[in-house]
Amino acid sequence: MARQGQGFTDKLYWRERFPGGVRHCYVKARRLRGKSVYVALCDGAIRIVGNIGGQAVGRPIEALRCARCDQKETWRRGWEASGPCTIGES
Repeated sequence: MARQGQGFTDKLYWRERFPGGVRHCYVKARRLRGKSVYVALCDGAIRIVGNIGGQAVGRPIEALRCARCDQKETWRRGWEASGPCTIGES
């Protein structure tokens, strides 16, 4: 069961930090000089972009996820295990 005030009201974005690398989970933090600032759940790495690469919020297969980001998402959502892959779902 999700904790009060969290659930899916906070959008999390799984994106590659480097091409061909594992996907990290980012949460939108604020805007800075007209650009959005996203912070990785695993280590607080900041990503400043005009956009995060679309609205897609799909979760990749576990083998492609940063383990620390996956664990933090699980905690944020109040889940007992990692969430399922949601890429390719309609």
